[in-house]
Amino acid sequence: MSRSMRRAMLIAALAVPVAGVSAQERYSPVVLHLSPTPRAAVLGSNPGVRDVEALFSNPALAGLVAGTVAGITRYDAASLITLASAASLGSFNVSIGAQYLAAHADAVRLPLWSYSLMFGGPIPVSSVVGSFALSSTVRGMRVGAALKVLDERQGSGEDHVPSLDLGLSRDIGRITTGLSIQNIGAGIRYGGWRPQLPLRISAGAATYGFVAGPFDLGGSAAIAILPDGDVRPSAGFEVGYVPLDGYLFQARVGLRRPELQAQQPFSFGGSASLDRFTLDYAYEDWEGGSAHRLALRVR
Repeated sequence: MSRSMRRAMLIAALAVPVAGVSAQERYSPVVLHLSPTPRAAVLGSNPGVRDVEALFSNPALAGLVAGTVAGITRYDAASLITLASAASLGSFNVSIGAQYLAAHADAVRLPLWSYSLMFGGPIPVSSVVGSFALSSTVRGMRVGAALKVLDERQGSGEDHVPSLDLGLSRDIGRITTGLSIQNIGAGIRYGGWRPQLPLRISAGAATYGFVAGPFDLGGSAAIAILPDGDVRPSAGFEVGYVPLDGYLFQARVGLRRPELQAQQPFSFGGSASLDRFTLDYAYEDWEGGSAHRLALRVR
């Protein structure tokens, strides 16, 4: 069966139980469920993973890795753009970031949730998230907070609300542990309806620097709990190889229980680095399509 035929059959199947799909995805906006960058997507946005974009998963790690990252994700009917930059300012670390998600309209009357990223929705939708994070170390424990502003537009309607993330992190040998509480705040209003933000409590750990022959190994595992008590585990593994001084190649694979109906559990990707510059790629499988992610980071 060709991909176009499978896509048509899936559209027909989804177009009937629209109310059921919407009821199962009761947190909004969708952009808060999406990992910001290729590496974060494969490693499950783990709150113990250090990187420039850590402010989107655990503000306690914001600024721990200084640099800038710019990424783009292309879904079949939507695009996600991510920008983040982090730096150290004395005893404090600062990070600032933004995400922009846009899904175009389509004749298919699917709900304005995760399926619209693949097929489009009845009206155009866009979401903007702006984040500012500040972190520091207190008695050996990293603590951080991120203030976010969410703006959602659906057709001619628009609403914006503030939100707060809190995080803790501590190193135990070669393991970085993290705990975060994300999306504290009131929900976006859609007419007379105000669904809850995806309030998320996450705990995770990531390890780096293990050597097996010519390869560097790392891994991560995390668990997230949503407001209804739903548990979402994730795990990732990456292997790196340095053929020459200044060059680094990495491959990674991830498995998670997705928060979104249309998202599938498996993802994979890789990176190529030359000195301070890194190009990341990741592939995610979705119902009826796929997502391709690219990012350029400078450390």
